[in-house]
Amino acid sequence: MQKVGQVGQGWNKKAAAPLATVYDWALRFVLAGVAVIPVRYRDKRPAVREWKEYQHRIPSMEEVQRWFAGRNMINFGVVTGWQGLTVLDFDDPQSYARWRHWAASVGGMAAQAAQLAFKVRTRRGVHVYTRLPQAVHNRHLDGLDIKSKGGYVLGPGSTHPSGAHYTPLSNVLLFPLIPSLDAILPPELLVRADFGEDAPVRTPPVLQAKMQVSDPWEAASAPVFAGGGEQRGLVARIKEQLRIEDFFQPDELQRTGEGWYLARCPFHDDRHPSFWLNTERQIGGCFAGCTGKPVDAINLFAMLHGLDNRTAIAVLARRLGLKEV
Repeated sequence: MQKVGQVGQGWNKKAAAPLATVYDWALRFVLAGVAVIPVRYRDKRPAVREWKEYQHRIPSMEEVQRWFAGRNMINFGVVTGWQGLTVLDFDDPQSYARWRHWAASVGGMAAQAAQLAFKVRTRRGVHVYTRLPQAVHNRHLDGLDIKSKGGYVLGPGSTHPSGAHYTPLSNVLLFPLIPSLDAILPPELLVRADFGEDAPVRTPPVLQAKMQVSDPWEAASAPVFAGGGEQRGLVARIKEQLRIEDFFQPDELQRTGEGWYLARCPFHDDRHPSFWLNTERQIGGCFAGCTGKPVDAINLFAMLHGLDNRTAIAVLARRLGLKEV
């Protein structure tokens, strides 16, 4: 069995026979229902001013031809977040190999994604293409970045500023649909993500100093509970310690009434606070529809970290020391 830290399967294997031009690849992505944009050659900056409109629409065939046809000195960007397109951007061969080793050990969707998802060799690492039901916030994890909402990655055939080429490891544009990030990444890795200085949310103080798994890659998928009365009791104990308002930066909360607050929504570019909270009922939601329905502290934790609710309960129970899992 391949050891973690060695170059992973799919890294050393012969790259797929390249298509002739960047135009060919850009056209294939568009025909697959994925938005692309032109990017300056040996650069990562867009070659169009208003590229963000392509976060909401696919370019026309006329635009694709105008941008790429007959041009060799051009890159292209694959717009992430569009219809949930999410790219795992591994920093180096070791991180990619570690993920493949973990995916093989847990099986399921993780193993399928590692085997079947479209992959591109980058200057230092690998891009792995997947889809989620909806886009998630970009975040940096140990050894990789999650590229999704509001971003793009250089597509195959592009040239890095260093001169390195983005080389496809297959010719099949397959983007596996996964229900949540914890289906293909260790849950304990996801909950270590840094929200960033400008984010309206934070890690609640009660969780900051709690127990963490020393190496999330060594843990299998977070255990889940059988359900029924045992899980309902555990949920109640979690909610005794975890309050929904503690997920928000204190200066974000705007009091609008007795027990009612507004804050910027962490799930969309929110310039005017649209996330409501009721601290008496311990629920909240986004007026713009990001949460779909009112959520409690456990639901919010799950959404922020890309977990399903059952996994979120298991992770929180471990962190809060409520059950040995």
